[in-house]
Amino acid sequence: ANPDADFLAYECDNYDEFKAGRCLSCAGNKCARLGIRASEWKPEGRTFVKVWSDTQGHEALLHHTTAALTLLAEGNMEPGQGFQGLVTSPEPVVGVTGVRLSWKSNSWFNFFSKPKIMVDGVTVIEGINQRKSTYCGNGLSIESESSRSIPSC
Repeated sequence: ANPDADFLAYECDNYDEFKAGRCLSCAGNKCARLGIRASEWKPEGRTFVKVWSDTQGHEALLHHTTAALTLLAEGNMEPGQGFQGLVTSPEPVVGVTGVRLSWKSNSWFNFFSKPKIMVDGVTVIEGINQRKSTYCGNGLSIESESSRSIPSC
């Protein structure tokens, strides 16, 4: 085990909330270290605290990041509607300097034109250090099955 690795589990009421990226705040001692340093986490007198972490395939542990996307109205979406989710990586996600966004429509109704989304902004919260970075799309149009870079604000 690498004692310098900062693998964390996050306090959350349930796994669905965790997967939606709603529980990556470490405020109030809500992040439990995993591995060789696990005994350092003390839930401050509470018992039976639910903490969550994700693993995939052969990776022992994954690093967690939250990404929140705000869209402008298009199709079945409402103006300002947001989507938030958990992003995992076998390597720490620190010092995010840019965001590249791609998506794929699941609609087969558009024969003559590709559906598109209008991106207002993206917010990334790094799981390890809780660093928040914001990227401004300002109505950036992204067609289905293509990708675009979103600049920092």
